Amino acid sequence: YPARMLKSEILIYEKKFTEALQLLEELEKEEPNAPRTHYFKGLCFIAAGNYGQAEIVVSKACELNPGYFMARMLLADIYLRGKSFDLAHKEASTALKLKPDDYQARMIRAGALLGLGKMDEAQKEFEHLIRDEPDNPSAYYQMGLIKNALRDYDASLTYLKTAYEKNNRLIDVFAQMVNIHAIRQEYETAHSMIEKQIDLYKDQPALVAVVHNIQSAVFLAQKDPEHAKQALNRAIEANPAYLSPYETLAKFFLSENNKEKAIEQYQIIIDKNPRLPAPYMMIGVIYDRDQEYLKAAEYYARALEANPDFAPAANNLAYHLVKRTDEVDKALRLAQTAKAKLPEDPSVMDTLGLAYYRKGLYGNAVNEFLGSLNKMPDHPLFNYHLGMAYAKKGDKDLAIGALKKALESGIRFEEVEEAEQMLSELQK
Repeated sequence: YPARMLKSEILIYEKKFTEALQLLEELEKEEPNAPRTHYFKGLCFIAAGNYGQAEIVVSKACELNPGYFMARMLLADIYLRGKSFDLAHKEASTALKLKPDDYQARMIRAGALLGLGKMDEAQKEFEHLIRDEPDNPSAYYQMGLIKNALRDYDASLTYLKTAYEKNNRLIDVFAQMVNIHAIRQEYETAHSMIEKQIDLYKDQPALVAVVHNIQSAVFLAQKDPEHAKQALNRAIEANPAYLSPYETLAKFFLSENNKEKAIEQYQIIIDKNPRLPAPYMMIGVIYDRDQEYLKAAEYYARALEANPDFAPAANNLAYHLVKRTDEVDKALRLAQTAKAKLPEDPSVMDTLGLAYYRKGLYGNAVNEFLGSLNKMPDHPLFNYHLGMAYAKKGDKDLAIGALKKALESGIRFEEVEEAEQMLSELQK
């Protein structure tokens, strides 16, 4: 058992995560209560992007050995990445009780405090870290971000410059400094920094591409789209695998009503990484905008093949199905998936309401439409849908009120003629 446990660690070190996980599964059958097995399984799941399963097994490691520092740290990091800030704070605090001087544990706790909106407490943590390790740029960078969020740009630049002096190859630090100079319309300073950074990264094309992408944002801030496009093309030339420039170029082409070019850019992203749902989604939105609904639905479905929990695509496909097909049960399932992921989104509530309406569940539909109108009370289409549901429930006066509000907005919407006809019939 110890020899095979060591082998699993070596496999993880060699990034052979599938083999390591298989071996760890065998070891768990022999020793189900060994904390290290669960911890290393967690590392394998994280490598596969399965943070939910990682959380389960690393939690088990902590349960089996409450003093297992590395497992506590990993669990805190999982919670922080998942924006479960209360839990991240709790686990990082527990880790600090085990090792009070651990830099990374305090960094995670400070990050959790930021997520919880406790800015003053977070700043105290970062100041503590700066005192502990004055040559480490990480805490200076985080302090720079805090001051930037507070729009104290002078203080932010002071911290960021200190971090940059500690390590001038940190791309995030550099990007934040350029961003502040652009906000302050200090474009000459920003471009000078960019040229120096490109020279610094000249042997690292992937980083050169990122700098050109940042450069395009500065040109956009200057309202210079042509130079911005040139910077994006230089980014692609430096690193064709870098996806962000393609997406920005697609948005350019959309703004110019060049649908074909925009789709071409998103298709390049798909070809490079077919597991990303967003490019399929964006192509679907383009087709939707041009009322090519079947093509739009095809791309929403492909986005869901890439990620079955991708709420925007689930919502849009559900809306298509409920409005234009008889696949109401499928539409309802998709709308419920979207609602579970985006419970406060008014468009998602409206789609789910329409699915309930088509199923004849008018009370449920009313509740969803009221929820969407609580967020956007003057939205004409949402008010029309509420009027439809009230009418089916037999609440004539409420239906008339909702329909009147939809039509009095003065905003034309897709079903305005149906709304006018329904109101006329109800008022007879």
